[in-house]
Amino acid sequence: MNPATLQLIARFRKLAGRQGKPFDVMRFVADAAYARGCLALALDTDDEELLLAGLQLQESMGLNAPAAAPPPAASASPPPNGKAEPPASQRNHYIGRLR
Repeated sequence: MNPATLQLIARFRKLAGRQGKPFDVMRFVADAAYARGCLALALDTDDEELLLAGLQLQESMGLNAPAAAPPPAASASPPPNGKAEPPASQRNHYIGRLR
């Protein structure tokens, strides 16, 4: 990581802390998903300085590209009896004894 990016991280951390949005710098550098989450939370602000620092940091770290989408799930085969099972929200489950 270049010195300019490290300076941006330090500036961004200071500005985010002032807004009550602190973060773990080591995890921010190592985990791209965590960094994206921190940037998303911190960029939801009216502070122009924080917004500008966040956008610069996002570009510098290459986090402005969307995260890779998970592969589509394989379609489930129909049940052997031919009837489709209702969604989990519509199934009747025993919760416990009611009085």
